[in-house]
Amino acid sequence: MRVFRNIVTITIAASIALGFSTSANEKLDIKHAAKKLHPFANLKQVTGKWLRVGQDKRYMVPTADPFVRIRPDGSVTVYGTGKRVLIFKSMDDFLRGGKYRVEELPFYYSDGKTALRGQEAIWDVNKYKFSLDEKTNFFKEFPKEESGIKEIIRNGNDIDIHLDDGTKIQSFLEDGVLDVFYGGVINPTGDRKYARFPADNKARRSYAFVKSRDGKLIQLPKPLFGEATMSTTSWLGHTYGRHVITDGRGNLILSKPGEFSKRGGRPVVCYEMISRLTGMGMPVTEPFCREMISPFKAADDASEIKMFHIDETKPFPSLVRTDGPTPAESSILMEGPRVTAFDNPVSGQRQYFMLVSGGDFSTDRYGIHVLISDTMKGPFKPLMKPDGRDLLDIGDEIRKTYRLSWGPARAHAFQDEQGRWKITFHATDKDILPGENYSTLDWDTLNKFNRNVYVADLDIGFDAHGNPGLQIQHRVPGSHLKVQAPRGTHCLVRALQELL
Repeated sequence: MRVFRNIVTITIAASIALGFSTSANEKLDIKHAAKKLHPFANLKQVTGKWLRVGQDKRYMVPTADPFVRIRPDGSVTVYGTGKRVLIFKSMDDFLRGGKYRVEELPFYYSDGKTALRGQEAIWDVNKYKFSLDEKTNFFKEFPKEESGIKEIIRNGNDIDIHLDDGTKIQSFLEDGVLDVFYGGVINPTGDRKYARFPADNKARRSYAFVKSRDGKLIQLPKPLFGEATMSTTSWLGHTYGRHVITDGRGNLILSKPGEFSKRGGRPVVCYEMISRLTGMGMPVTEPFCREMISPFKAADDASEIKMFHIDETKPFPSLVRTDGPTPAESSILMEGPRVTAFDNPVSGQRQYFMLVSGGDFSTDRYGIHVLISDTMKGPFKPLMKPDGRDLLDIGDEIRKTYRLSWGPARAHAFQDEQGRWKITFHATDKDILPGENYSTLDWDTLNKFNRNVYVADLDIGFDAHGNPGLQIQHRVPGSHLKVQAPRGTHCLVRALQELL
């Protein structure tokens, strides 16, 4: 009885301490938060804790497609869609949903003068580090042959890189490392100086960005893979999310000889892309991968490998969009592939899991699906629901428990300093605007909602045959109690009734 009494006391104290003020506050001070999650739960809300019921304006922090990077000093950066990033002093601060600061990344088009504008100008931002070998004066992660790099000139920490296509990169090293950013960018079409969304969205491609010596993140002229286009007539080639395959600590996994190319020994990038149309002329988005030949370019199209094939005649229901009059006349989408290596203790082998989302992002069924493979390139086998009719969604229980929508989705799995697996994802809290339609493609309505970032424990388990499975842990450890805490003092009685 003592344990129960302590839990109730803490819940009441947390409710009183937060204040639950309904007064206007343009700064959205965190002390006015109406926290929804139990303080002892494995699931933590990172952003959006200060949103008020009825708030229908976006706040300008990265709220979609979170991607985690641990800095050498132990601080944590969370990238996402858009130019803003979250920076935490420590992993512990991030994992408990603690304080953070927001920085805006200075992205520029390849002319170095025109800044990217608008929240939708760049999607799925992530960053990787590449080390320069002092002896060879070349990147340790790549063989020099067939790299597309003509020359590297180093003067102290300043570095000039000349590519075979004539591109010249002027940047600098930090501790012998070059930071390279990647993002899915809309190119302006026609005579426009700046891209417009959604008018130019068909021209979106993935690009590398390198920091210039004056601090600008300059887009390379050519996409990381595929060809650039100024056309808005076709969806073919449209791509945005990409992930260079790593282990849980963010270390790059290099290809084996013969796996992609005869030589191997290169990082591998995975991505989604519209590569074909259905018989009804609707886009099909599938996951692909290929080796990278340098930090700035992937191998040519001939080396591209499809990681999972979608049968358009009988697609999984969770992958079918609602942009057509019937499911058979709608697009099919599997997006945001993030592939991570893990060790299987039963088989003693390294395996890979791919996290993806599918269908419409603005629905209650936009989730986290898991596919498993013994190799980086696949083929990947999806984890299925018990009835075998659709993909398993490992975020479904969380969605229902906490009244979320548009997720949990677009997840990134990683390990903390102790090697414990964690997972971050985005979702929208339906209790903020309870009367709205969360399954719509109307942009006026979509712009009212905030996608929040969450983080939770991730369990990777294995059956007797060594088959892996992933599960997100979100409940209070060692307790059967529901983990939803009161949203305001008016909810306190209901919460206590649940505890009783």
